[in-house]
Amino acid sequence: MPRSRSRSPAAAAAATAATAATTATTAATAAAASPERHSAILERLAAGPPPQSPPATPVYVRSPVKQLAGLPPLRRKSWRYYDAHGRGPVTRFLQPDDPRVAYPSARVAVMMLVGFLMSAFAIWLSEDEFFSGANMYKVSRHDLAPFPVHVAFKDVGCRVKGRGDILYNVTGAFKPGRLTGILGQSGSGKTTFAQQLLGRGRKTCATSLGTVFMNGRPRSLEAFLDRVGFVPQDDIMFSDITVEEALDFSAHWRLPLSVSDEERAIIVNDTLTMLNLGAVRASTASVLSGGERRRLSIGIELVARPSVLVLDEPTSGLDGAHAHALVQILASIAANNVSVVAVLHQPSHRVYALLQDVVLMHRGTIVYQGEGRRAVDYVREVGGFDMRNRTDVTDAEYLLDVLAGQEPGAGDVGALAREWQKRAQAAWHSVVEPDMDAFRRREEEGFARLQGPRGRKPFGLVGRLLEWTGALDKCQATHFADDFGCVMVYGTPFPVLPKHGLSRQVHLWFWQLVRITYRKGVGVHVFVVVCLAGIVAFVRSFNLAWSRRASASFILSMAISLLGMVGAVFSADQRPVERAANSGMMLAAHELASLAHSLIFGWFFCHCFSFTHELMLRFKHSSLPWPTWGQHYEFTHILHMHFLINSAVGAVICTLCNYDLSTSFIVAIGTLVHFHVFAGYSPTRSQIARDSKVLFDSLDLGFMADFFVRTSCVRYFLEAIILHEPDKADKVGRNFVLAYFGYDETNFTFTLTVLFAMWLGFMAVRFVLFSWANANAFNSSYDLPLFLVFVLKVLLFHVVALVLMTALHETMQAVAEPDDASSAPVAAAVEAAVDATDAPDDKRA
Repeated sequence: MPRSRSRSPAAAAAATAATAATTATTAATAAAASPERHSAILERLAAGPPPQSPPATPVYVRSPVKQLAGLPPLRRKSWRYYDAHGRGPVTRFLQPDDPRVAYPSARVAVMMLVGFLMSAFAIWLSEDEFFSGANMYKVSRHDLAPFPVHVAFKDVGCRVKGRGDILYNVTGAFKPGRLTGILGQSGSGKTTFAQQLLGRGRKTCATSLGTVFMNGRPRSLEAFLDRVGFVPQDDIMFSDITVEEALDFSAHWRLPLSVSDEERAIIVNDTLTMLNLGAVRASTASVLSGGERRRLSIGIELVARPSVLVLDEPTSGLDGAHAHALVQILASIAANNVSVVAVLHQPSHRVYALLQDVVLMHRGTIVYQGEGRRAVDYVREVGGFDMRNRTDVTDAEYLLDVLAGQEPGAGDVGALAREWQKRAQAAWHSVVEPDMDAFRRREEEGFARLQGPRGRKPFGLVGRLLEWTGALDKCQATHFADDFGCVMVYGTPFPVLPKHGLSRQVHLWFWQLVRITYRKGVGVHVFVVVCLAGIVAFVRSFNLAWSRRASASFILSMAISLLGMVGAVFSADQRPVERAANSGMMLAAHELASLAHSLIFGWFFCHCFSFTHELMLRFKHSSLPWPTWGQHYEFTHILHMHFLINSAVGAVICTLCNYDLSTSFIVAIGTLVHFHVFAGYSPTRSQIARDSKVLFDSLDLGFMADFFVRTSCVRYFLEAIILHEPDKADKVGRNFVLAYFGYDETNFTFTLTVLFAMWLGFMAVRFVLFSWANANAFNSSYDLPLFLVFVLKVLLFHVVALVLMTALHETMQAVAEPDDASSAPVAAAVEAAVDATDAPDDKRA
């Protein structure tokens, strides 16, 4: 191959002069041959270079000027990963062409749309259970008879740091169809035992001891929350919805997916009749009596047709008549093959007579478990207590006196506990284990009847391929309920009921939040928004000059922050949400519904604020021009982003403060002040850099103050507001304000992007904190693996869309923009042609 030879500068200049002479000669010849063509060329050259836009014709078509110059066509621009500004392909794609616009470019919107469509198609093709719901078997209203659940527990205990074992050596069993009462003095471990039984002891116990068995298998009841109902001691419910709406909402998301609307209405009506709530079905929970609220709290769990129902002191706060009526209802529930366990504080004689079994507890252990009518005989025979001389007390009162050590006599409560430990160990092998085997076989028969001889079918094409290879043979057995990989491919297993997916639960929660907001009064919210907008407009009307306009923007930021942050603190009624999460609700459902709710209502309130602000401002200054619709929406968009950020911050504060109103309010006010102090308004960032020493000019904390300014949402909000208000009449004042606060004219898109990223970040923190505080075995076993698969699909196809759109954008840019090396000869040829046409006739000749 011949070696390339470098050309000297003189040779290069001679070649350029020869090319120009050839071009001039060609142009002169063409002019002599065709005067019309000569005039067209002159007009085209006089018009200057074309605008920077893609050419109407392909770049490889030879233009007249190139034909005149006899030069080769343009070639593609040589592609480089980083441009002159150090930006990569993804950055070039995401950055808008004009950094002074409020909304992302059209190509980014197209990318999001393509990612959404691809994700939706993948979710539909893979039959995603997390999104659409489980359809592993059909369940009708007639199949919702409580699935018989036998609960056994062996050596259950709870160890607390600094106190030792507050619960120890608890062994026994609860059979379906029985009403059991747990009795004991205060501090005997009744509620702790109930929490350990449900698998929720991690919140109080440093170490949980023992094993709980469900139908003969070592499984926590928390892993089957759809078949377990828990009624807390406090009546936790939304106070702004009616009784029928509360039951219908619980039935909507807790009943299986295949239950029709007609069947669900029948279940709700049956529950209202059973609990004697038909007369108050249209009344809100806030006007109910104590007994009615307690029955409604039970009904919220009862509509799910649970197999196990645990109640924490359901008769507390009720008079004797209402307590007796409530326990009668519990007895009728137990008659439907439900294991009903109630922690009772001080039952009356009539209430005690309704209990089929009792559990007597003393100082963290069981002293007796069995039929209630035989408890007194056991205490007399084993413990040496004699009730024949106590005619002034009932059986329940006598047993509580014995457990509290207040019964005079020669009896020993410790002897009762020791004797029962021996009997419980013997009964475990002779009675409990045979019952466990029988219920295990019954569960397997139900599994085979519902699943069919071939077992379950995996979801999607990938799952079917894995099944074909034989990699999922272990998942066809009944013991794969807690296997993470099997749940990811097969979905939730039996005996978990097929529940609604994410789309349905988000829909239910969104309309529930809308209903609550409407009942609390939207008019009050609008009135507060209008008042704040009027105050801000009043301040703004005295600060039209650029030197004082930042002060009005500062007051505007305080008003929007109060609406968002303090409003989120006072409207946070999270206890019903936590109760729903502890009943098997998808943790992501409420968070996504809250996000959509805050988006829509924040958009509405910010528009009300913007309209009122513009109207009030022109009451005093009628000469001000009215903003265009584009300017109005841009201003509202900035307010909306600031409102959303502060609402998310308020939600995070409530979660960290455990939804304590007074603590959350104080922390919210402190956070609001912090954001506005470090907003770069006073002091500015330049002032902080010049004078940042504290403690006798010895400690420089400028870096910390600058970090606070960079992480303050108010700082970016103020810059966005200032950049939003262009003023052609006072450019000097506007430029002075921009220079004083360190704002940049090209940062408008950047500031709004930062605000949007802050909102997403705070919402993510809120979701993580909420999930961490309300995580349970049910969500970890079934929702978490399906959630990870769902998120992987969505992120994967959005990344694919980003890569495809970025590649397309880079290709179009390379075609549209010629390379500098190839465009230089053309420029020289055009310049030579212009010189040739302007020369005198004798020189051209």
